[in-house]
Amino acid sequence: MPIAIFNTKSQMSQCLKEMTKTILSRHAAPRILFPTGTTPLGPGGFFQALIDAKHHEQLDTSRIRLVSGDEYHGIALDDPGSFATYLRTKVMEPLGMDTALAHVLNGQASDVALHCQEFEASLHQDPCTLAVLGLGS
Repeated sequence: MPIAIFNTKSQMSQCLKEMTKTILSRHAAPRILFPTGTTPLGPGGFFQALIDAKHHEQLDTSRIRLVSGDEYHGIALDDPGSFATYLRTKVMEPLGMDTALAHVLNGQASDVALHCQEFEASLHQDPCTLAVLGLGS
């Protein structure tokens, strides 16, 4: 697994954008795990780099099937504080992704262990082409 270290958030975001462009050129509907948090947001962030590429480079981001890697236990998918809402409003909607194809964790699953097992099984059956992970500061 390659590891890259960047001096700036913008450098990282441009590299991820180029990786995403390459993936989209090779896969009809790639699954990409998107991070949450503050790093991918705003100027110089990964999300903005993709949004800019969609608008200025005609990058077809609608084919991406988003996968989430985070959620709070006990929080509804439509709660304003959920990671599902974060990803829908900050990634999927601006990039024109089909929210019905997204694979997100359900913080209100009645059987958390079963939900996690099913989520993991889905990833084994249909793996992510790219996983962008954030470790925070």
